[in-house]
Amino acid sequence: MPIVTFSEFKKSLPDDSDSSGARSASHPQTKPMPNPWASSSHQVASSQNADYDPESQQNRTQLPSALSPFVNPPPLDDHSFWSANLPPDEPITLRHAVLACVAPCFLGPPCSKQRKNDYLHLLISFSLWISFIQFIFLIVSIAIGGVTSVSENWTLGPPTKTLYDMGAKSAFLIKNGHVYRFFTPILLHGGIFHFLFNIAAQLILVMSWERHWTIFRVFPLYWISGFAGNLLSCVLLPSNVSVGASGALLGVIGGKLGRTISLWNKLPLQLKIGNLVFVFIVVVCTFLFTFSRNVDWAAHLGGLFVGFFFSLCLWVNHIKTKWLRVLLVGIGSSVTIVYFVTLLLVFYLVVPVQREV
Repeated sequence: MPIVTFSEFKKSLPDDSDSSGARSASHPQTKPMPNPWASSSHQVASSQNADYDPESQQNRTQLPSALSPFVNPPPLDDHSFWSANLPPDEPITLRHAVLACVAPCFLGPPCSKQRKNDYLHLLISFSLWISFIQFIFLIVSIAIGGVTSVSENWTLGPPTKTLYDMGAKSAFLIKNGHVYRFFTPILLHGGIFHFLFNIAAQLILVMSWERHWTIFRVFPLYWISGFAGNLLSCVLLPSNVSVGASGALLGVIGGKLGRTISLWNKLPLQLKIGNLVFVFIVVVCTFLFTFSRNVDWAAHLGGLFVGFFFSLCLWVNHIKTKWLRVLLVGIGSSVTIVYFVTLLLVFYLVVPVQREV
């Protein structure tokens, strides 16, 4: 057998360029599949070995909202107050899923630019500050009146006389000049359980909606709905002394329904169905609880009704069709005005009142 040296063997091989060309022709190189969860800017930066800043808003993860709860909500999706704050290359684990449901503020770097922006929106949130004021009123009411017996107040709060003196809804006093009592009951709560229930809805739902709707919509919707609920309570339940922000909260939930109808042609089908089902479940559960003992069902009903119709006027700038804008504003404003004018006349001219406490 002839012996072949390495140099002779090397000369017998085809040229490198021919070899690479042949390999390319017979086995074309497979391009790496792009990451569907990463933004296009991140893919370009990665391919060019550019510096990638995980805190940059431009390079943040862009997950389809139907696939992941960690993406920033699109403009029409108002389900979350907190941003995703996750870099594209971070794998989604069970810890992320739990945090997204329980404490989304702990997702991702706590001091990133996006998270700092979330903290800024938190500090200027109307929902946060009204909740803080309501907490102060609860502490003061318990400090003044103490915690009464469960038979009188099952929510672990002060006696009725204390709430009455602090500004609870009283048809007798309102009719005798205490008009501010249409609004002060929103700041008061019957007790600890009552406060916790309302504050949970306020900080979880209303605060996230406020960030997307802006305070210019939530602030008037909240107070007008609360006023509407207390007014209907004065007409239908004039002998009851009541407190709570439930009427205002249900007005904002009614606003969620009004927003869905106003933006019907812009919302995807999945979001429309989700919003309708959510509002239906919340309203049914609330009114099942509403007709129990010591609950002001009239305030809940009035807040929900006016919140829905008043909200039809709040999103007309998103509607391009002129006749539809006019129709929604006409319906929303006319029903709201007729509601207040009619009930105010009935209350001051027809409804008999007497001192409750």
